[in-house]
Amino acid sequence: MEYIIDARGRSLGRVATEVATIILGKNDPNYAPNVVTKNSVSIKNIDKANVIERKMLSKTHYTHSGYLGSLKSKSYKQMYEENPKSLFMLVVKRMVPDNRLRIERLKRIKFN
Repeated sequence: MEYIIDARGRSLGRVATEVATIILGKNDPNYAPNVVTKNSVSIKNIDKANVIERKMLSKTHYTHSGYLGSLKSKSYKQMYEENPKSLFMLVVKRMVPDNRLRIERLKRIKFN
């Protein structure tokens, strides 16, 4: 089933929670944690979502390749200004369980 969500004026975390629930299939009556549902989500106006400035400056995303001295960090504000879709996908990715089905579930998110 195709869901369309408008993020204009809504909190980024609230929208991400709703999307995670849909792609996990928890809103369906025949929910099973080991099955990827056919639910897909289309998100509109993600760049117009409400984001609290204090939270954007205080939260930081770290990446590390495993080599010495390769720790990189970006604030959420930098990520949001560069590409709000990547920040949204990071937030949803952290809400979905880390297992073999995660990649297939995250592929069902589209942006308009």
